[in-house]
Amino acid sequence: MIIRPVPDRLYNRGRRTRNFVLDDGCTGCGLCARRCPAGAIEMDGDRPRWVKDSCYLCFRCLHHCPTFVIQYGDGKTREHGQYRNPFTKV
Repeated sequence: MIIRPVPDRLYNRGRRTRNFVLDDGCTGCGLCARRCPAGAIEMDGDRPRWVKDSCYLCFRCLHHCPTFVIQYGDGKTREHGQYRNPFTKV
């Protein structure tokens, strides 16, 4: 039996895409799906849908959403705000 260290287990639990929640107000721009390096998001009409069980946990979808409707986990994401590197273009 292989026992993984606690950080690995916590990281893998955090990578589950079911942790992402979409608030009302999505404009259907598709930026989240286009920017996801894991290909975990596809557009279902005008709404994003996570199609994989896990992602890279880069939060690119959350931080690049123009309306900030993608939230993670317990709903406290909005309190933390978004971050965009000033040296990159969206």
